Amino acid sequence: RAAKMAKGEYLAFLDDDDAYAPDKLKNQYAAIVSAGADLCFDDLKLVDENGKTVETRVRDFLIGAEKKDYMRLHLLNHLCGFDTMMFRRAFFEEIGGIPPIDQGDDLFLTGAAIERGGLICYCPGFGTTATVHASGGLSSGENKLICARKTLEFKKKHRDQVSGREWRYIRVRHFAVVAFA
Repeated sequence: RAAKMAKGEYLAFLDDDDAYAPDKLKNQYAAIVSAGADLCFDDLKLVDENGKTVETRVRDFLIGAEKKDYMRLHLLNHLCGFDTMMFRRAFFEEIGGIPPIDQGDDLFLTGAAIERGGLICYCPGFGTTATVHASGGLSSGENKLICARKTLEFKKKHRDQVSGREWRYIRVRHFAVVAFA
């Protein structure tokens, strides 16, 4: 609802338990405008409930990437995390906004952006810090399994974008997630 009510030319998202670096929006705005892009990602730092870094996701593989590479990179690296995205609002609306699903909506939104031919850019730096909860929250247990199945179906539709070796990696990662969940 908030995205539909927004008046600005660009949209960025922030979960209630996550945080932006002080210059995140300024830096990401400069990057998306400079590139004339439809969607911009920055890097993500995952922290536990005590603020300790547990993982980082750097998207420097986007440097020099061309549109023809985007889906392959998305399948291999999951270009998602709402807090790391900035959209040109008109493009966000053109692709239908956030899909009406409970899990993986950011993965499918990014997929729709790529399928529509959107231009993606990268803003280096940890602009976003997301909290990983010990309880697992919405993204755990049976919900995780449902999301994993939907994600694999999406990836199968784009199987031709990756090599045989890359497809094996994607499947191994999928089954590791399923086993863990």
